[in-house]
Amino acid sequence: MAKTSLENKIARLEADLKEAKAMRHNEARKDRNAQLIAFGIMLETKFNNLPPAEREKVRTWADGLDKRNKERALAGFARLDQAQKHALADYEEAGPERLFMPAEALTPAGSFAIRPDTPRDEL
Repeated sequence: MAKTSLENKIARLEADLKEAKAMRHNEARKDRNAQLIAFGIMLETKFNNLPPAEREKVRTWADGLDKRNKERALAGFARLDQAQKHALADYEEAGPERLFMPAEALTPAGSFAIRPDTPRDEL
């Protein structure tokens, strides 16, 4: 009878160990995913501010990736290029009046010491 209780205790301890390892693995995966997301945000922010020649250099970094990840990276670069084109087209379409937003659009009371729609030369 003692042997059965000892076997049960060993089985329970092995199950606990397996669960603890799984939890540790999940935490490590969460940390890695968070790091990858932060790295992606950093790369995207820097990429958006690069001149075209430098953007092409960054695109070549995808050449060392496997097929699936290279496709994903290039799709991301295409998305960023498209977003930049849309932002530029929206800016050009709106014209210079888009640079100034009436205070009423920003806050209900327009409670700014200097109104945002005041041209810089009048400040």
